[in-house]
Amino acid sequence: LIEYAQRIILIAGINVILAVSLNLINGTTGQFSIGHAGFMAIGAYGCAFAGVQLAPLLSAVFGEGTLADGVTFNLALVVGALAAGLSGLCVGLPSLRIKGDYLAIVTLGFGEIIRISFNNATFLGAATGYFGDSPAGLPAYTNLFWVYFWVMLVIVASWNVTFSQTGRSLLAIREDEIAAEAMATPTTRLKVLAFSLSAAGAGIA
Repeated sequence: LIEYAQRIILIAGINVILAVSLNLINGTTGQFSIGHAGFMAIGAYGCAFAGVQLAPLLSAVFGEGTLADGVTFNLALVVGALAAGLSGLCVGLPSLRIKGDYLAIVTLGFGEIIRISFNNATFLGAATGYFGDSPAGLPAYTNLFWVYFWVMLVIVASWNVTFSQTGRSLLAIREDEIAAEAMATPTTRLKVLAFSLSAAGAGIA
């Protein structure tokens, strides 16, 4: 029962990270994106691949134990976030010039492209998923401490962005994009920035 409760709390924390990151583009900026699962998948595969590659090196530097595991896990998360953020930039640059339902269709299509690509990427395990080089699968670095450490980090970062000058510009885009453009707000650049940050948050999740 205790293990079950811990797992539910852990999954809830991961979904908090995902929801807060999605809120930056859907809620704060007002852009209807439904491809967030694709960015989460890129972050997951990027993090897992980086973790498997970094683990032997960091174990040699720090020795076997909690310190090496923590450093490996957090560096791998950063790699996953960067991979998802860069993919968000690549998708956002061409697609955020369109609005409304058309943007939703583009992001939905992107999510499907990512799913199909990973299902056919043999070096990442194809449809069975990525397990690294070990038959036992990926090491279980995720725990309640690290999940809620990143929950707090993502919430604080999102709060600071929302209530900064950039965040006020994003809110202006949400309320009236034409009026924001008339006030010399670089709407496309800010939407791409919000999209990339939101994708990076999904990569962390």
